[in-house]
Amino acid sequence: MKIIKHAVGQVPNLELVGNIDESSDFGQIEVDGDELHVDCYEVARINSVGVRKWIIFFNTMKDRGVRVFFYRISTALVDQFNYIKNFGAGGQVISASAPFTCQSCKKMVLLEKYKKEIPTTDFDRDLFNCPLCQKKTLRFDDVAEDYFFFWRA
Repeated sequence: MKIIKHAVGQVPNLELVGNIDESSDFGQIEVDGDELHVDCYEVARINSVGVRKWIIFFNTMKDRGVRVFFYRISTALVDQFNYIKNFGAGGQVISASAPFTCQSCKKMVLLEKYKKEIPTTDFDRDLFNCPLCQKKTLRFDDVAEDYFFFWRA
């Protein structure tokens, strides 16, 4: 896993890239303030050792009083948030990457979706604009009730 660190104002921002596994080193992350923003778009996969390291790190942040906000959680992390109780250690998921398939160009794309969109969108029927072919033929490629379960739990 590669960790890209930057700050927006006083708030530390991290981008997690790659696989979270036994070689991942969360110990290199230093948080001085009381808030942390984590962009998870490029997390490709996470194994059981990675899950353990993730939970330990984010529980440590919670114990220190650091508020954690997760953005663009990848499909691999959506699974973990859905299946593992308290995977986010009290952190808040702001947005998630959601899989869509274009009925026109046949490409799969990930769109960022926010919690506030979920109750107002009929993912079984609504079509979305494809960023590749520009046609309104994107269809959600999962079961919304299951995929976004972590926001209801």
